[in-house]
Amino acid sequence: MSIQTVNDINNPNPFAQARQNMHALPWPRRMVARHIYNKLAKPAGKAQRYYEKYLGELTSKYISQKLPGFEPPAAYVPSSNYVRTGTTIVLSPGKDYYEHFADQASSFFYHHGIEYYLYLIEHQYHIQPSIAR
Repeated sequence: MSIQTVNDINNPNPFAQARQNMHALPWPRRMVARHIYNKLAKPAGKAQRYYEKYLGELTSKYISQKLPGFEPPAAYVPSSNYVRTGTTIVLSPGKDYYEHFADQASSFFYHHGIEYYLYLIEHQYHIQPSIAR
């Protein structure tokens, strides 16, 4: 059981900026796009509020009864931003990455191709992956 709200989506994803980009569409398309956007975004937002209520507030009350001295947080973060379990390998792009791939920065999902990952692995971890290009 996990959900991802619109606020949890990273910026290069086109859905993250969908609401702002709808204003550029002509009226009939904008209406259809807004309808689709709301069909996707509203259920996730509602589920997020339920998570906060049941997995946050009510669970905290129960834990407070069973565990004296437990202090629940004053507010819960309205997010389900999560990290998958397992070993996390961080590939942090540096200045050289953005200079090398500068011409592609305006396209959607520009950093999700194998060549981008290979570049980061080679430059960050100083190893040559055994994948033929």
